[in-house]
Amino acid sequence: MRRRVAVWLAWSLLALTLLFGSLGCLLFFLNDRSPDEDVWFTLAFLAFPLVGVVLAARRPENAIGWMFCIIGVATSLYFFIGEYATYSQMTRPGALPGGWFAWSQDLTAFVGWALMYSSIMLFPAGRLPSPRWRLLAWTLALAFLLFTPFFVLVVLAAPAVVLVRFWRARGEERQQIKWFAYAAGFWIGVAGLLTLNDHVLRDPVIALATNVLLGVAVVSIPVAVGIAILRYRLYDIDLLINRTLVYASLTTILVLLYFGGVTATQTLFRALTGQQQQPQLAVVASTLAIAALFNPLRHHVQSFMDRRFYRRKYDAAKTLEAFSAKLRDETDLDTLTDDLIGVVRETMQPAHVSFWLRPGTDSRDRQPH
Repeated sequence: MRRRVAVWLAWSLLALTLLFGSLGCLLFFLNDRSPDEDVWFTLAFLAFPLVGVVLAARRPENAIGWMFCIIGVATSLYFFIGEYATYSQMTRPGALPGGWFAWSQDLTAFVGWALMYSSIMLFPAGRLPSPRWRLLAWTLALAFLLFTPFFVLVVLAAPAVVLVRFWRARGEERQQIKWFAYAAGFWIGVAGLLTLNDHVLRDPVIALATNVLLGVAVVSIPVAVGIAILRYRLYDIDLLINRTLVYASLTTILVLLYFGGVTATQTLFRALTGQQQQPQLAVVASTLAIAALFNPLRHHVQSFMDRRFYRRKYDAAKTLEAFSAKLRDETDLDTLTDDLIGVVRETMQPAHVSFWLRPGTDSRDRQPH
């Protein structure tokens, strides 16, 4: 497909998405409805066509961009059909024709989810890992079309394909898959917290926060895919994963320490005084203790994560730190030369090391053994 045709088609699909979305919003207000979780969740899916139009225009050979564009059309059409049916059947019965086609709303949702899981299977190159996967792809497509219970196979097969790709991938492709895995992990974590709150905690504040985070998680999927395919700041994902692991662990530890400290103090105070209400001073003291522990705990957690998950980077940093300390005391040039070459070999592992000094002093050329 020519680039000009691809750009025109991509923007046409986005315009169609915005048209159905605008009509749905108009009917939404005419129906005098207040936004609920489903509405915000549906609107979050509009991030797919926004990323899709960029991918389709810049990488027209990659099928994922076109899938994202069609997901946008299906999502906005789903929203429009629902509001149209509500207006023609409940708000003003008979005012608009064709309210009977509300059944097609489920079909649009089905198409959207099918394309999303299919795009996962094609990520990041826009094609299956090998021709041997075609039989599975056609089987899953048939399961979708027949609305069979084999739908669960699609849910399991999509991440399985990603895991196979990650296992075989090297270099840039591995970094691309990390972006998607990070966004998918965030989505799974938020969905798990939402499920836990619905069935166990039942806290309205947590429910509101997790619903907001769920919308952010939905948006993060196409954004991560777009960054990966366009390879924009691709290697920043390692830093992002590192910081997420550190601060998620740190937050969990501090929350447990805080509530554990408050509970223990309350129990002790109740046993000693017989009073049920804990003095405000104990809560303030617990808060100050947590604030004082923040930086030391952060350093310990960061060090643990570096040793456990980023061992090579951790060892390189320690090697450079040791060399810097030795550099302050060592005065022999030959010893420093050998140490410097050794540090370069250990941290960067090059095939060749050259050490050059300004003419008139000394020059060396060393080869690694």
